[in-house]
Amino acid sequence: MKKIIFGLVGIFCAISAHAVDLTLVSYDGNMYSVIDPAYAAAGQLTQISDIYYYYKPFEHSLVLTQTEWLGDGNGYEYQAPYSPSEFYYSGITFENFDKEIGLEGDEFVLQNVADLKNQFDNWVANNVSELTDLSVIGISRNIVKQHNIDIYNSVFGNIGFNDDKFSVWGTTLLNSMNKSGKYNYSTNGLGVILGADLQLSDSVLMGAGYSYSNVDIDINPSDILFDTGSVFLYSKWQPSKFYVNGLVAYNFADYEYIDSELNNGDVSGLFASVMAGYKTEYGLSPEIGIRYTNIELNQNSEYLKKSKSDFYSVVAGAGYEHAIGDFVLGGRAFVEYNITQPDNKVDLDVLGYKYNFEIEDTERPLGAEFGIWAEYNISGINLRLNYDLRLHTDVVNHTGGLSLRYVF
Repeated sequence: MKKIIFGLVGIFCAISAHAVDLTLVSYDGNMYSVIDPAYAAAGQLTQISDIYYYYKPFEHSLVLTQTEWLGDGNGYEYQAPYSPSEFYYSGITFENFDKEIGLEGDEFVLQNVADLKNQFDNWVANNVSELTDLSVIGISRNIVKQHNIDIYNSVFGNIGFNDDKFSVWGTTLLNSMNKSGKYNYSTNGLGVILGADLQLSDSVLMGAGYSYSNVDIDINPSDILFDTGSVFLYSKWQPSKFYVNGLVAYNFADYEYIDSELNNGDVSGLFASVMAGYKTEYGLSPEIGIRYTNIELNQNSEYLKKSKSDFYSVVAGAGYEHAIGDFVLGGRAFVEYNITQPDNKVDLDVLGYKYNFEIEDTERPLGAEFGIWAEYNISGINLRLNYDLRLHTDVVNHTGGLSLRYVF
């Protein structure tokens, strides 16, 4: 005998800062015949019905309850007085669910597993912000990307062709950023960039360097300290008035919430930029190039691990320099256009299951960058003072730097 009973499916979840106590509930209203009551002995199990699956995905534990019917030895049955019975399982995942409870491949069990997985997917979509602070994803992108732009500007503001000579240089950075929108925050940072390069021929220069910055982020519910270190390689090819600048940087960073129970994490990034330009006899240098940024954020959370993003942008504009004796004054203006926009998508890992989320507060395609600088050259020593302004998607970024370069 078999009858179908339809019931309601519920989701019960409680969230705390330290753990996620989530119970998914699925109801199987089918009645399953074990033995015909006409042949059952007294007290023998004849049927089961009203099966509930109480599954805790974060604990990988399952409690199964079922109502049981027993034969009376006279061809009839009655509901067991101790029903519903409870069964406990551990080490349960959505993949091994049916196998662990001993009903591998069972059609109705698999239907309930699919129902539980659907509940879990919906819960993650609605509650992922309780597991992690999604705002830190966009913050990390902005800080790491801006730091790489500062590296690029510092590198190619401090190198020059010096008749096969070796030079070393360093830049101190003072940076501030203000972001408005869904996630409002402001930052203040200090950094240093160190580099060394050698002119290999009349037209080729190669160099390498290291940078470090410490950024204090003011955002609710707590301030964040963000430390970034980078190693980078760079090169300049200038056979004539035409030139090509190239830089590759690898970033390693970590962030820490202050006075908050939110999870800390670390960030890794890869940045590459190639710019081609032409230095005219009038001091004007038009340039165009491309930037590539890849950022991966690892959350120190038991439940939610990684988010990744990468994007390309085209940069075009011009710089201008004018020498007055040992002094050089200059300025530049550029526009940046994001070719790809995965910046508004993040891939997150929840218990090993991959989910894709959209961050509402993302970069729009178009931005602008401006810079002014002054240099003083004397006896192989170059002093440079610069200020850069970057405007992009409700972001106003200011960077000031003082550089010293010595040519051997």
